[in-house]
Amino acid sequence: MYLYFSKISIMKKILLSSFLLISSLIFAQVPNYVPQNGLKSYWPFNGNTNDASAAASHLSNSGAVLATDRFGTPNSAYFFNGTNQSMIQSTPNWTFSSTSDFTMSVWILKTSTSGGVAIMNGSTAANNFIWLLQGSTNMSFGTNKQQSAWINISTSIPLGSWTHYVCVYEAGVMTYIKDNVIVGTANFPYTGVTSANLPLYVGKGINGNFFNAAIDDIGVWDRALTACEINDLYTSTPSIVTVDAGSDVSLCNGTAVTLAGTGATNLSWDQSVLNGASFTPSTTATYTLTGTDGAGCSGWDQVTVTVNQGLVNAGADTLLCNGAPITLIATGAAGISWDNGVTDGVPFTPTSTGTYTVSGTDGTGCFGTDQVVVTLYQPTVNAGSNVTICAGDSVLFIATGTNTYVWNNGVANGNYQAPNSTGYCTVIGTDNANCSNSDSLFITVNPLSNIQAGADVSICAGQSTTLTAAGGVYYIWNNGVVNGSPFNPATTSTYVVSGADSSNCVNSDTVMITVNQPTTSSLTVNALDQYTLNGTVYTNSGTYTQVIQNAAGCDSTITLTLTLDFTGLNETNKLNFSWFPNPTSDVLNVEVDEAYLGETLHFYSADGRLVQTVVLSEEILSIDVKELTNGSYVCRLTNEANVVFRWIKN
Repeated sequence: MYLYFSKISIMKKILLSSFLLISSLIFAQVPNYVPQNGLKSYWPFNGNTNDASAAASHLSNSGAVLATDRFGTPNSAYFFNGTNQSMIQSTPNWTFSSTSDFTMSVWILKTSTSGGVAIMNGSTAANNFIWLLQGSTNMSFGTNKQQSAWINISTSIPLGSWTHYVCVYEAGVMTYIKDNVIVGTANFPYTGVTSANLPLYVGKGINGNFFNAAIDDIGVWDRALTACEINDLYTSTPSIVTVDAGSDVSLCNGTAVTLAGTGATNLSWDQSVLNGASFTPSTTATYTLTGTDGAGCSGWDQVTVTVNQGLVNAGADTLLCNGAPITLIATGAAGISWDNGVTDGVPFTPTSTGTYTVSGTDGTGCFGTDQVVVTLYQPTVNAGSNVTICAGDSVLFIATGTNTYVWNNGVANGNYQAPNSTGYCTVIGTDNANCSNSDSLFITVNPLSNIQAGADVSICAGQSTTLTAAGGVYYIWNNGVVNGSPFNPATTSTYVVSGADSSNCVNSDTVMITVNQPTTSSLTVNALDQYTLNGTVYTNSGTYTQVIQNAAGCDSTITLTLTLDFTGLNETNKLNFSWFPNPTSDVLNVEVDEAYLGETLHFYSADGRLVQTVVLSEEILSIDVKELTNGSYVCRLTNEANVVFRWIKN
């Protein structure tokens, strides 16, 4: 296995643009002993977790605290407590596979033997290619096909001193280096391994396993570093390889340039530039030259190529109200020349929309052009479509096409108003360029229809009635009523009809239907011989029904339950049954045989009404009749139809 190493020389160029100044500040944080060739990310932990490489792939910190680095510089490393402190880059600037190469370099100060993961690139998905650096008493460099067995190389951990660990993976071969000494190698045996962009964890693994130590200067490359480059990282001193990228270049856009570096055996430029071959850059950029000597040591230098675009500025595109003059003034160049007969700084009145081109030479001697579009227009204002409404209806006044609107009826745009009469409403619209136009809306206001529900109605329950409205071309009643069709209302109600005339203007009216209910009553009567009700004479017992008209003119039903006793039979004196005195004013004496004891004696007035009942409890019973009115009375035993007698109260 061949290990590659490189070095970084001190930047010597003064960057000219603000973009390049920012780039120089970023690269300035990468020490000159850190190889630039293949550098994906470099975290120096100089007071923050920023990536100092061009990738700017910064780490997110969860609780790790700043510490003193191996040079004794405060706030230049981070300490992890092994409990809940870590960092993460969810989408780092690389994707490593089991067939690619990479190198990871880190400094670690461990003061306890508690375990944990220092650095891990991985996820829990099956078959992913993952790797880590972890340990307690031994520090292990491991690779794995996720959910398979780890391939590990281990070395002891010196406590209390900063230790440099380098993990190299090249074409399936792992090499593990501690403090510039190879401690072991191993082969990665797995096939069918998945390659994916996986998160980078610092101070923990994908499932926790927090690390307890101080960490500094993490670097990741997409190649195997050489022994010389690893030595530079360990000694923090660049190898003496002088590389000269040449002087910075300033040129006009579209001009070719040739970058020809010197100072090393093998020279290579980034950004696909070939040493000594011309190319035409489109934008200002900084190009990095890496040179390698026969020992595998390298240095780097940079050159900035500034591409001047010929900075002529024709100004901003303009929206112009038709007939207003405009003045075009270009900046940024000398020898200004406009097309279309326009003179710089002199007002003119365009007659149509057009594009105006200006050309000139700027201060760098570069020729440039720019254009400005002058758009002539009168804004289109739309008041909306003509509308026809009914009296009392509201219209939404909402014009479109500009920014502000004034309606002649005083309504604010976007609001409703109920017009009183037919006519035009006009709106004036003004846009941001203060250009105005107008449009009108014709509104037809139709009167409401004269809908008549008809006169109120009074009926009896069960009777039908017909509601027929007038004044429109169609009608809709509530309660399911059909105009002109008879129906049977169940209860007294107010019925509403809505209708419209030929202009479809809806109005409504109401009518009251009073439903008078029939009445029912029942009457139970016991009488002698006959009974008369409402002029009808009944001579037999039974149940009878009378239907007469009540006060509302509706049927009144009377159910009569009639029991008649007939006195046409001879009064009997059966079984020693007698009564005395007769007539009487206060006491009626009744003498009976003991066979009648317990029977009930019923007293009926002359009109057949039952007025008193007495239980025969003694063979001679005195009955108090003082409260009965004077007149003729009939007495009858309950179970003896033939025991009937008359007596007179006086």
